[in-house]
Amino acid sequence: RELKRHARFGLPLALLFVDIDRFKAINDTLGHAAGDRVLQYVAHFLKRYIREADYVFRWGGDEFLVLITCSSEEAARKAAVLKTSFDAAPEAVDLPPGIGLSVGWVEVPQGTTDLMPLVREADERMYRDKQRI
Repeated sequence: RELKRHARFGLPLALLFVDIDRFKAINDTLGHAAGDRVLQYVAHFLKRYIREADYVFRWGGDEFLVLITCSSEEAARKAAVLKTSFDAAPEAVDLPPGIGLSVGWVEVPQGTTDLMPLVREADERMYRDKQRI
């Protein structure tokens, strides 16, 4: 539905792939209840920093997808803002140490009917971002 809407109005669309850094270590050392609290915090954080007109989805495990109306350049800026805002959020002091976000992004070309190749591309970019930490 969103792909059709963006095509109809000629709007740019980007996909962000967000991963929680060091999440497995939280589950392994602090337990799944602590991991669940981190997931809830990240979900609330993303919903707070993503416009209401855009979409946040839990993809699986500790990964989230965001469909956002913007170009690739804007998506890159949004990814950087998400990362720095997450690190600077006052509530982050209540999280286990070392938690952060890695983000990959890709612009969705007009006429796209299948997002899966783009999800894989954004995932690969997220892993390149993760290697920087």
